[in-house]
Amino acid sequence: MLNTLTLPSTVATDEEIAVPSCLVGVVSIEIQDEQKLYSDLSRKLLKLETSLDYSLDEVNEIKEEAEQILIAIDEKQELLMRCDWLITMWDVKNGINHFTSQEEVNAAYKKLIRVQTCPLKKELMNRLDALQKTFEKEETAFSPKELLLEKVFETGNKIFINLGTTGREAIIEEVLKGDGKVETAIAKAEELEASVEALRQYKTTKELKTALEKLPLKHYGNIPEEYEAEILQKLLAHPNWNGLFHLDCLILQYTIQVKQLHEPKQEEIQATLVVNEKLVEQLKLQQV
Repeated sequence: MLNTLTLPSTVATDEEIAVPSCLVGVVSIEIQDEQKLYSDLSRKLLKLETSLDYSLDEVNEIKEEAEQILIAIDEKQELLMRCDWLITMWDVKNGINHFTSQEEVNAAYKKLIRVQTCPLKKELMNRLDALQKTFEKEETAFSPKELLLEKVFETGNKIFINLGTTGREAIIEEVLKGDGKVETAIAKAEELEASVEALRQYKTTKELKTALEKLPLKHYGNIPEEYEAEILQKLLAHPNWNGLFHLDCLILQYTIQVKQLHEPKQEEIQATLVVNEKLVEQLKLQQV
């Protein structure tokens, strides 16, 4: 067994222990060497910072050398920070041509804000400003359909305007497949209204049905098949529409009338259910 009583011991005192002069010299030489290294690396970084074009390998090489500094910590941190700035600018520069959204531009802005002012940063900020304006224009830009619609509206042509949304959109889509001209849109609107006016000449539901199927009508396609003949007969009996939009409204009106005529029991049941629900609610309130 080890006898600890026989081991030598030490006692803490207030005495100062002198560092051998040979070691002091080594530390001094080390500091001088790091200061020289700092100066050399700083000059290399300055050369890159004032350039618009440099390679990532150059920056990484300087960064590796800066990592070797052990005593001059403040100088080391400065060098590493400047390296990070150069790497950030290099990343933005090599990605900016592939930006496709405002979000990417904003992210690049945030990265560059932390970088010190230098020629490359200024150039990149200017390019980001230009990209931002481009994306803002794209967000507010009208589609070809919206542009043509706006131009036709500017003419104040009442025939086109009075077609209603369904009719106007049908005309615009057809014109965009062709020459895309405002004059063409107005001409087609006039042709459409003329064909609506010509419906008054038909004498049979078959003829009227064939003609209606060719028109851009929102409500005609919603007519229940079992009531179609009756609604067509109503249109033949009362050809008092005034344009496409009015015709579409008449079709909706006649559809509602015919459905109510043939489905009174269902309407009564629905009304009864509504009344019963209200009665239940009232009873609940009375109970409370």
